[in-house]
Amino acid sequence: MTRAYRAHWDKIDAVRELVQNCIDNHNCRSTFEIEPSVNGRVLVTVTTKGFTLPRKVFALGVSEKPDGAIGGFGEGFKLAMMILTRDGLEPVIRFDKQTVIGSFTPNQLELNTFHMFLNVGNPCEDTIFHFFFPEDEIDELKRRVPVFSDHPIGRPKHAVDVLTRRPREIFIQGLWVCDIEQFKHGYNFERLDLGTDRKIASSFGMSWETSRMWAKKLTSVGVAHEVLNMLEDEMLDVCHIDSHATKDGCKALAKAFHDKFGKVTIKSLYSQVGFGQSVGSTLYTCLAKSGAVEITNSWQEPNTPFKQLERMMAEHGPKRPTRLSKAVVGMLDTSKKWRK
Repeated sequence: MTRAYRAHWDKIDAVRELVQNCIDNHNCRSTFEIEPSVNGRVLVTVTTKGFTLPRKVFALGVSEKPDGAIGGFGEGFKLAMMILTRDGLEPVIRFDKQTVIGSFTPNQLELNTFHMFLNVGNPCEDTIFHFFFPEDEIDELKRRVPVFSDHPIGRPKHAVDVLTRRPREIFIQGLWVCDIEQFKHGYNFERLDLGTDRKIASSFGMSWETSRMWAKKLTSVGVAHEVLNMLEDEMLDVCHIDSHATKDGCKALAKAFHDKFGKVTIKSLYSQVGFGQSVGSTLYTCLAKSGAVEITNSWQEPNTPFKQLERMMAEHGPKRPTRLSKAVVGMLDTSKKWRK
């Protein structure tokens, strides 16, 4: 790997990758320590207890991680070592009787490429990563890799947990992924499809799961009002809630709607009907599913077949009702109950 490889990754991305390896190594306990600053630098230590890093994993393409793992000492820790070395953080790995350091050396193409060197060291029962981190960037490290903070986030208790105190921040298993402005709250996911650089996540996949989570809570006290506000603000948190909400949940949302706006008739956002309150498509679907809100019918739209027939009967129909005209009027009245 040359210095330019993953140039958009910074030192915190590298540390996150190391921590992810430890988190996915489920059979071992890991510790994450920050020592007091000395000359503007802080010694950071990541330790996996009772684990010996196999020598063969230092070769690119060799991994010990299980299928489905995010990290687990595969390619990521080698990439992390390269970035930390590139940024001058002097990373060192200790395991068994080995001490590993990295450096950039020129190859036959006169390009500086990254190499790791295994040297004989003191016996060690754990696998330990040491590196020095700039003191003025420690707060950002704690924000994006919360295992180093006084209030680590940890793994979620459910498929996704809401983080009301970390608005718009997306985490996976307690590790920061990205900030997304279209979310109101922050979320910690158990699993999430990420891009290869760990900074890209599917907004659709996230909003689908957060919508499912909020749908399960709709009948809880106060939740329906919170969801209603997010729907009005078009937040991604709940944009697919209509696909998950039960009828009871939709009734709770309808009650919150009535509490806020009164007993009003609603219409879809792009309806041309001259009365009723316009609502977004997701909220419209939920309120319609509830059966508790008055909804304008499609027959009331201008230029619908109903309206055209109604005008035709008014303009050209017989002055005295006939059997046919009565049948047409009866059909029109019946059609008012049709949804499609």
